[in-house]
Amino acid sequence: MYALDSGAAFDPTDLSESLTPASFRSALAGGAFVRALLIALRLGDESLLRHGVLSVPLEQVSTVARALPGLYLEPVLRVLASLLGDSPHLEFLLRWLQAVAVAHGPALQQAGAAGAAGAAAAAVGGGARVGAPVLRALQQALARAHSDVAAAAEGNLYTLEYIVAASKAQSEARARAAEADAEDGGAAEGEGPGAGGGGANGGAQRQRGGGKAGGKAGGKRRVQRGAGDDGADG
Repeated sequence: MYALDSGAAFDPTDLSESLTPASFRSALAGGAFVRALLIALRLGDESLLRHGVLSVPLEQVSTVARALPGLYLEPVLRVLASLLGDSPHLEFLLRWLQAVAVAHGPALQQAGAAGAAGAAAAAVGGGARVGAPVLRALQQALARAHSDVAAAAEGNLYTLEYIVAASKAQSEARARAAEADAEDGGAAEGEGPGAGGGGANGGAQRQRGGGKAGGKAGGKRRVQRGAGDDGADG
C-alpha cells in the first residue's frame, strides 16, 4: 500500500474503511468533487486523482481549488503537470492551474522559497527539497504547451495567409475576365450599324441598276414600236 515515491502524499494514519476507490467513485457520481479528490489524495492513488481532476466541471474548478487543503497542493500540481503533457484538454488544465494559483498563491510562493532554501541545504547538509521538483516539472510542462500552441498558431497563420492570397488572385482573375467580356460585347455592338449601312448602300446600288435596266428595256420597246409603225405605213 505504501508508495515508493517519497513525494507521494500517502498518509496511512489518515485512512479509514470509508476511503476506498468505490467511495471515490460514489462521491464523484454524486457531485461531491472535493470529497472525491480528498479520497484520492489520502489514498495516494494518482490514477484516481487524475480522473477526479478531469471530472470536475469547469464552472466548479475555482470552488474546488479553494477547498483543497494546502497540504495536498504538491500532488495536485504534480498531476496537473503530468496531464499537461498528455491530455488534449489544455484550456481546462490551464483554468485549473489559474484557480490553484489564485486560491493558494501565498502558499505556492512560500513553497518556491522553501524549495530554493532546501536545494542549498541539500548541497551542504543533505536537506530535502520542498516543492522544487514539482514546480520545475510544472514549468517545463507549461513551456512545452506554449511551444506546441505557438507552432500550431504559426501554421494556422500561414494557412490563412495562403487562403487570403488565393482568394484575392481568384477575384482579380474574375474581374479581368469580366472586363474582357465587356470589351468583346462593345466591339460586337460597334460592328452592327456598319453592316446595316453596307446593306443599305447595296440596296441603293441594286435600285440604280434596276433603273438602268428598266430604261434600256423601255428604249428597246420604243424602237420596236417605231419599226412596227414604219412597216404599217409601208
